[in-house]
Amino acid sequence: MAPLSAAIVALLVLGTNRSVQRVLKYLTLALLAYAVSAILTNVSWSQVLHHSFVPSFSLTHDDIAGALALIGTTITSYVFVWQTVGLAEERPTPDELGPKQLDAAFGIVFAVVIIWFILVATGATLGVHHETVQTAQDAARALTPLAGSAASTVFGLGLLASALIAVPVLMGTAAYVVGAEFGWRRGLSEPVARAPRFYAALAVSTAAAVLVTLGHVSAIQLLFYASIAGGIGTPVALACLLVLARDGSVMHGRPIGGGLRTAGWVVTATMGLMSGLYLLDQLGVFR
Repeated sequence: MAPLSAAIVALLVLGTNRSVQRVLKYLTLALLAYAVSAILTNVSWSQVLHHSFVPSFSLTHDDIAGALALIGTTITSYVFVWQTVGLAEERPTPDELGPKQLDAAFGIVFAVVIIWFILVATGATLGVHHETVQTAQDAARALTPLAGSAASTVFGLGLLASALIAVPVLMGTAAYVVGAEFGWRRGLSEPVARAPRFYAALAVSTAAAVLVTLGHVSAIQLLFYASIAGGIGTPVALACLLVLARDGSVMHGRPIGGGLRTAGWVVTATMGLMSGLYLLDQLGVFR
C-alpha cells in the first residue's frame, strides 16, 4: 500500500491537472476486466437480464443498507466535486463545452455498465453462495472455487485498477475541499512552492489512508459504512449544487437547462428517499 500511495502522490504532485486526468482516463480501460470476469462466470444471462430490468424490492435491513451503500458508491460527492474542479482548472471555452458534456455522458454510461458487470460477477458467485469477505484480496480469492481461477485473476486486476483510479480522486478531492474551506491557493497545475498547504493536505490525507490500512480494520466493512455515509450526505450536496447551477451569476450566464435540472432533482429526491428509509430502519420502524 505504501509504494502505491507514494506513486499516486508523485503523480498528483509532479503532474498537472491535464496530465492526471489523461492518466486516469487510460486507466479506466482496465476496468473492462470486470466485464471479462463476469463473462467468465457461469451465470444465467436470461435471469440476469430479467432481474436487471424487473428488480424486486424489500424493506429488510440488509436490502435497505445495501441499496443505500450502492447508491452512495455510484453517486458520491467525490465524483461531481472532482468533475467540477477539473472543469474549473481547464477553463474550457464555450465551444469546448459540448465535447465536455459528451465526455461526461459517456463516462456515466461506462461507469454504469462496469458497475452492472461487477454486480453480475459478485452476485452470481459470492451472493448466491453467501460468501463473506473482509478484504479486496478475499473477494478475488473467493471467486476461484466458484467461477474459476481465470475469473478470480481478472477480477483482481479490476480491483487494482479501481484503486489506481479512486485513490487519486479521493485524495485530490479531499485536498481541494480543505483548501477551499480555508481559502488556500490550490490546484494540481500549481507548483508546490505556490500551493504548499494544498499539497500538504493531499499528503496528510494519503498518509491517513495508509495508516488505516495498517490497522486491524476490515477494509470491506469500512468501505461499506463509508458508502452509507456518502449515500446520506450526497443528497444534501446535490441539492446545494443544483441551486448553485441554476444561478446565472454563479454560472457566468450559463445556468443549467430545465431538463438537466429536473433530472438532478429526481436523482436527489430518490437518494433522499433511500436515506430516509435507512434512517427509519435504524430506528426500528421496519422490524
